[in-house]
Amino acid sequence: MGKFREAVGRINPTHPHALPFIDLPNAYVNYFGEEGLNDEGASLSWLIPNKKFYQEIVFQVTSGLSESPSFYRGDNNHLIYLGHLKNFFTLSDNATLELGLTGLTGPNDSSRTTSIAAADLTYKWKPVQMNTYRSVTWQSEFYYGHANLMENFSVNSFGLYSFLQYQLAKTMVSDRAIRLCTKTI
Repeated sequence: MGKFREAVGRINPTHPHALPFIDLPNAYVNYFGEEGLNDEGASLSWLIPNKKFYQEIVFQVTSGLSESPSFYRGDNNHLIYLGHLKNFFTLSDNATLELGLTGLTGPNDSSRTTSIAAADLTYKWKPVQMNTYRSVTWQSEFYYGHANLMENFSVNSFGLYSFLQYQLAKTMVSDRAIRLCTKTI
């Protein structure tokens, strides 16, 4: 319980100073704003007993942001509900794959509900022998939103980003990012 960054994908739980890029992806900002989902509430996580791979499920309830493109804290102070499933696979001694699925729902500025589904995929290659000199990370997130705005009127939207980070030497890390803006259907 307390104030925390919600478990949406890979970007939101990470503090901004620890991100591998300066500018947040447009798709992320269009859904969650520059500050992301960071609010007061309760969080419950459980490491699912699984001998084949790491699996964690997280449930969170927060009081809702006062300013966010997707969610709005109204006069009746509705809550935002979130569920996140993280799966972590060890592919080899040098490579891992992480797949996360998130669903969240809460009030919007029309006094109705917005629901968002998100998926994140991260592949990391870091050789055991040269791990301070060579590595590759490929990370992508996909968002799908459904906002009920008025009686018999709703908006569906989707967005995604993907970036590739490679390390060639101990002190040199280069980023190449592909960012796609959020599109409305």
